[in-house]
This record gives sequence, structure tokens and C-alpha cells, in this order.
Amino acid sequence: MLAFYFAKESTLSELNSLVIDGLSLAQKLDLLKAIKLGAGAKSRDNLIKSLTSLKKIRNHLAHSYYHAEDDELKKLYSDIFIRNLVLGFPKSLSEEKRNLEARCTKLWQIMLKGPQT
Repeated sequence: MLAFYFAKESTLSELNSLVIDGLSLAQKLDLLKAIKLGAGAKSRDNLIKSLTSLKKIRNHLAHSYYHAEDDELKKLYSDIFIRNLVLGFPKSLSEEKRNLEARCTKLWQIMLKGPQT
């Protein structure tokens, strides 16, 4: 999405390989957060919140030897999105998947239009 937003079709691949691919997920989310999207801002903000919470879960699973550390689990559980996702599983995961798809579709449409003036 970021590459489509910032580049012409002829330079899209180059922007992706030289810039976008080298960014961390956190940096990509910060960049997405900084773009002025007008009507798409709410979808963008909700997408960023969801992806940030999912990143927390992923990082915990990938970097914790034991998954039962009380302090770390309490910290994760304090995130309302994560708590609702866990408590409502598996239905909540299906709903979030649909929400992410809808937000991404809306943002794709906005990004393809290019920078807002």
C-alpha cells in the first residue's frame, strides 16, 4: 500500500526493494499513520491498532521461551483487543479477519488514488 501511495507504476518495484522492504513493521505502521488519508483515516487507525496488537501477540510467542510469565501475560491481557480476541476465540478471530480485509480494501482504494492534497 505504501509503495502504491508514494510511487508511480514505473518506479514502484524500485521503491519497494530499496525502501519499503527495509522497514520494520513498526516503521511501516508509523509511516502509514503519518499519511493524510481524509475519509480513510478511521479505517487506517483501526487497521494500525489491530496490527499493533497482533504484533504484540506474535512477538510474545516468537521471543518467549515460556509463555506463562505472569507479568508479560498481564501486560498482553491489558490490551482490550487482545483480551477480546482471546476470550471470543475462535469467532473473534474470524470477525477480526473480516474487519482487516475490509479496512485493507478501503485503504487500497485510497492509496491507489495517490497523495491527498
